[in-house]
Formats: sequence, structure tokens, C-alpha cells
Amino acid sequence: NLYIMGKVVLKWFYCLGILFSALQLTGCSGAEITSEEETPTPTPDEITVSQESLSYFTEGMEFGADADNRTVYFSSNCDWEVEVATNDWCKVSPSEGTTGEGSFVVSVEENTDPEERNTTVTLKAGTVEKTINVVQKGIQASVEVARTSFEVMPEGEIITLDITANVEYQVVIPSDCDWIRSVETANDSFEVLPNESTQERSATLVVESAGEPVSISVRQQGVPEELVFSDESASLFANGIDCAASGASQTIVFTVNCDWTVTVEGGDSWCTVSPESGEKGDASFILTISKNEEEVERTATVTLKAGDIIYHMTVTQEGKISGITGGNENYEGEDGSWYER
Repeated sequence: NLYIMGKVVLKWFYCLGILFSALQLTGCSGAEITSEEETPTPTPDEITVSQESLSYFTEGMEFGADADNRTVYFSSNCDWEVEVATNDWCKVSPSEGTTGEGSFVVSVEENTDPEERNTTVTLKAGTVEKTINVVQKGIQASVEVARTSFEVMPEGEIITLDITANVEYQVVIPSDCDWIRSVETANDSFEVLPNESTQERSATLVVESAGEPVSISVRQQGVPEELVFSDESASLFANGIDCAASGASQTIVFTVNCDWTVTVEGGDSWCTVSPESGEKGDASFILTISKNEEEVERTATVTLKAGDIIYHMTVTQEGKISGITGGNENYEGEDGSWYER
């Protein structure tokens, strides 16, 4: 029995030894497998911009109003794509590429608007993004007017402004000017209404746009000044007035198309007029000559002014006659007759 037990024990030791060896081999094999299957640290996504294109990403890309383009050079370690936030006037080509050296072109169309516009271009490579701010200036506004001044006759006329512009514009008439109005059937044409006044009038039209405003001067002559006397008054101004020492009054009647004034020079209050001024239309004033208490003849000059029209009339009043009198009559010794002064 001891012999049998000894053999059993030896078998157990032999099995334990095999098991231990197997475990050791299994442990080594596991270590080697783990070493072979361990995942290396991945290389990060990268975009490397060339020196010549670096300023586009740091300072932006600026274009004038004309159509133009710029090329962006770079390299990446993975596939890339590029997008434009606003692609109606700004486009890129190509819009994608593969690992390695790459480039794309940013193109802008002509900007016909005076307003500046902008957008962004974004380059993506894996998880990396780089952005370019794109700015395009607006067109330089230009408004040219062939004539900047008009001289219009009193009867009025149609004036046409010869305007050349690359932007929208409008012609503004001053709000207080009611004698110039636009002609709806013709572009940039304006009607200057007849001037019924003797006064010249003027206004300034302004062409407004995105550029500098342009002023256009319109001056219209007034109608010629006119003063027409009644027949009797015309004769008085032509021949003058001789007045007796007893005094008199006379109404001067006329028609005038402008304001008027009347003055007396040398009258010393014995020759007066009323009223001394008036407006256009039918007009009159009264000339009053007071009694002359002196024996010396006296004169005065009446001056009527209407604009540039000037008329003069001489008023002469005889002195009081001394000698034989009878009531209100004076005796004329030379021919022996009486006459009423």
C-alpha cells in the first residue's frame, strides 16, 4: 500500500510541475500578445499654412470692387475641405482635397454696390479649422452732371440735367421752391414755371447719391419792370405842373408791375405826396401844393421809382402878386383886365 501511495504522490507532483510550467508559459505568452496589440498614440490633425498665405488667416483677405482672386497654399496630414459662408459673390475652388500639399483659390465677383461686403472662408482638416475673413470694398460712387447752372428766361422752360452715374441717385428740389417741378415723362427733366414777378429768383437742385452731392444752380430772370401812366398823368410828368400861388392838388394815376415809391425834393413841406409807396397793380398818389405866401416863385421835383424805372416831374408855383386887389381878384395893370388866381 505504501508503494501505491508513493506512486500516486509522485504523479501528483508530476502533474503539478506540468501545470506550473504551463502557467509560466501562459504568462509569458500573454505578455508578448499585449505588447504586440498595444495601440500607438495617434498623430494629431494638422494644417500648416505656407508663409506666403499666412497673412490671409491672421489679417484677412481684402479685395477692391473689381472681380479678383487669391490663392491659398498649405499642407495637411489628412483630407481637407473648404467652405464659404456666403457663396453668391465669393467662391472657392477646389472645395476639397487629400493629404499632403494643397491649395485653393478664393474668387470674388465685381461689387457694383457702393456698400462694402464681407464673408468667411473656413478650411477644415479633420478636427482642425482655420478661418479667413474676406472683405470686398464697394464701388467708388461716381455722379457727373454736364451742366451745373441754368439761366432761364421769365417765360420759363424745360431744363434737362445730363447725369452720368454708376450708382443710384435722386434730384432734390428745395422744399420752399414751388416754381420748379419734375417732368414725369422725362428722366432728369424739370419744368421752370413762368416768373410773373420783376424780381429774379434762384434755387439750388441737389443730386444726392452714395457719393458727394452735386449742386445745380437755377436762376430765372424776372419780367421787365413796367409803369404806364394814364393819359393826363403822362402829360403832367412830360410837361411838369405850373401852379398858382393859391395852391392845388392833383391825382397821379398809373399801373405798375412792381413795388413803387414817390419822393419830393425841394418841396420844404409845401409840396407833398400821399401815399409815398405802394405795390404792383393799379396805383395812384395825390400831389398837394399849399398856398404860397411869398412873392417869390418856387419849384420842387417829384420822383416816381418802380424798380429801375424812374420818372421826374417838375412842380412850379408862382409867388403871391402884390398890388391893387379887389376881393379875391387881382388887377393886371398891363392890359387893364382882372383874372382869377
